[in-house]
Amino acid sequence: MLKKLGITFLGLSLLTVGVGASGLTPNEAQGMSYNGFAKTGTVEVKAEVWFTPSWKVANGAGYKLKPGKYVQRAYVRIQEGDYDSGRQKTKRASSKKDKNQYFKSTSKWNNPAKTMKVNYGWEYFK
Repeated sequence: MLKKLGITFLGLSLLTVGVGASGLTPNEAQGMSYNGFAKTGTVEVKAEVWFTPSWKVANGAGYKLKPGKYVQRAYVRIQEGDYDSGRQKTKRASSKKDKNQYFKSTSKWNNPAKTMKVNYGWEYFK
């Protein structure tokens, strides 16, 4: 049973992360990625963004990331009608050597009568 749950969790993780133009990296094959964005749900929409400062962005990484850069901070935002979550930002990483994963999410109950926009962005080390 546990093995089956582990396989299901891995499958869901890969589905959430998505596959970039360059295919799966070894971390993505384990259900992880260095940097990413996901939008899930239909009734309650959840948007999340994550990054690992020590990872140098590769060509073809996707998610509007700039190749050759190191992410220092990320944000996610939901807008719908008069509602605006504003930029919900992660903590700022202090070093490119930091191997921790930074994460931020926000959610909102969807109003089908309104148009919802979800976006995200990255700040890089100089």
